[in-house]
Formats: sequence, C-alpha cells, structure tokens
Amino acid sequence: MTVRPRTGPDGNPEKTLNDEEARVPVVSTNEIVDRACTERYGVGASNILDDLTIDAVLAAAEAERAPVILQTSVTTVRAYGRDRLLAEFRAMAKDARCR
Repeated sequence: MTVRPRTGPDGNPEKTLNDEEARVPVVSTNEIVDRACTERYGVGASNILDDLTIDAVLAAAEAERAPVILQTSVTTVRAYGRDRLLAEFRAMAKDARCR
C-alpha cells in the first residue's frame, strides 16, 4: 500500500501538526453533527462491539482525518460493562492523533 500525504484545497500538502495540535478531541454528538450540518458534510457512525472495533474505527478516522461517531448496543454494554467499554475507548482515543 502506498500512503500519499494529504493535500489541501489548493493542492499543496497539508501542514504537519505538533503533538498538542494533533490530539483528537472527544466531543459530543451534537457538536459533531452541528458542525457537519453548518459546513455541509457527512459524518459516519460506526457500531462498536469491543476493543478491536473501537481500534479499527479510530484508526480509519485518524487515517482520513475525519470525525466519527461511535455507537454501541445495549447488548454490548451489558456484555462488557459500561465502565470497562468507556475506559477502553478513552484510553484509545487519548492515543489517537490527527495526522
């Protein structure tokens, strides 16, 4: 697989972010949807089942530098436990970077 640097609207490579700028913010769904509506773009919502699917969805969002909404089911929350699932997500999101 070949990875090409992302380019901006002007065709020039996008600037590289420092560590502080590169942190991925965790925000409410309302904030994501309001911004998407205002700026007229879509946001994918992915159903997560466990730490593997959380990792996969966050990796795809990182690679595309795109917002994502993670959703889950009552069954998944019951199986893993709310606190455990949330802790795993927060740990992975903390390590995620905008590139």
